[in-house]
Amino acid sequence: MLARKKKILLVDDDRNIHLANKYILKDYYECISAYDGDEARIILQSQSVDLILLDIHMRKYEEGLEFIPIFREIDPDIDIVISSSNKELELAARAVKAGASAYLIKENALEQLLITVESVLSKRELIRQNQHLFKDRKRSLEKASIIGESKAMKKLLQDIEKIRRVQANVVITAETGCGKELVARHIGVVDGAPFVTVDSSTITHSMAESMLFGHEKGAFTGAVAQSKGLFEEANGGVIYFDEISNMPLDIQTKLLRVVQEKEIMRLGSTKIIPLSFRVICATNRDLEKMVGEGKFKEDLFQRLNVVTLSIPPLRDRLEDFSLLVESFFKKHGDEASPKRFSDSATELLLKYSWPGNVRELSNLIANMCALIHGQEEVEVEDLPERLRIQTTHMLRIAPPAQEPTNIDINEDFYEYMRRLEGKALHGLYQSFSGNISAMSKKLKMSRSHLYSKLYAHGIHK
Repeated sequence: MLARKKKILLVDDDRNIHLANKYILKDYYECISAYDGDEARIILQSQSVDLILLDIHMRKYEEGLEFIPIFREIDPDIDIVISSSNKELELAARAVKAGASAYLIKENALEQLLITVESVLSKRELIRQNQHLFKDRKRSLEKASIIGESKAMKKLLQDIEKIRRVQANVVITAETGCGKELVARHIGVVDGAPFVTVDSSTITHSMAESMLFGHEKGAFTGAVAQSKGLFEEANGGVIYFDEISNMPLDIQTKLLRVVQEKEIMRLGSTKIIPLSFRVICATNRDLEKMVGEGKFKEDLFQRLNVVTLSIPPLRDRLEDFSLLVESFFKKHGDEASPKRFSDSATELLLKYSWPGNVRELSNLIANMCALIHGQEEVEVEDLPERLRIQTTHMLRIAPPAQEPTNIDINEDFYEYMRRLEGKALHGLYQSFSGNISAMSKKLKMSRSHLYSKLYAHGIHK
């Protein structure tokens, strides 16, 4: 199907000028004529035009200048090129200030006309394309925006913007439910390039090569047609591996070569296919620790871990709680469902540890909107019993140890201190409902050291 020729409206009171301009433009553009400003206005009101070639002096001395704002009111995006015999620089400046895109002197118009028109329309098309791409990306990100104004989230957004500008591979680390894929999309969704998501836990040994690299027809039983793999689908864009730590070791070896060489070979083929892609991975586990344990390939880790980005858990960004709550009530609710949590419910929820993070909060609000109707607020008694019990248990303060200030002369000092440590850890363990991450942060103690202490005192098996 042939592309539509762009339409140019020639506005000039000289018929010979019309004939000359049409002769130059006819092979490239559709030209229509108007012989004064009023006739041009009527045409613009009835049909779409891409560019106006406008004379200044027609029925009145500066009629063309007077009609520029009128034309722009009808179509704010239309391009206007002035074609005039007047060589005054002041007049040309006024024309551009009024909204003209270019100014042609008529004695040079025949030589410069086609070049000028092409240049103006090409620039306009580029602007429109950029606006379209920007709106596409904005719509994509607005569907699942990153919500937060806390210091931690502002830093995260700044880091995302920096990482977007480079093509380095990225590892996103965060607890379950923090929005790792959402962050990955904000980094990787650029200018309509492909963004291919891979759930690492679904890649089985038997189908890994076919899924990742594609296959040719007849490569194996059931391969009735040629198929592209996930890497080939991501060519020119991003391939995102969710929970990369779940990737089996033997598949990690195959993955390493592709990430390193940027080329694949379909199953059943001998042809090498060069590719261009960026890898973004996400994990809720410590990959470096897994490397030390032999559970993750060190070479692959080094290839992937060019840039590391950490997403803070919800408990470390409670300043954003009200914004998140407001957003999720709008997302999940309707006119009959509740619009907010009551003050007492909010107070309780702010003291909850949120092990499932933002996803858990979103699911809670979706549940409340589905079950509760006819009331504006969600009260404490409306909250799930499990959550109320856990939060109440967390808030329970362990009674102070009733220990003598003086050491029993018959008791070893170190044994006495060991008992004190055990009681303190037991009380904290209860108050944090066994949340080791929260305890380690509170005590400023590494998780591994804390685990060893809890094991030693028989608190955590």
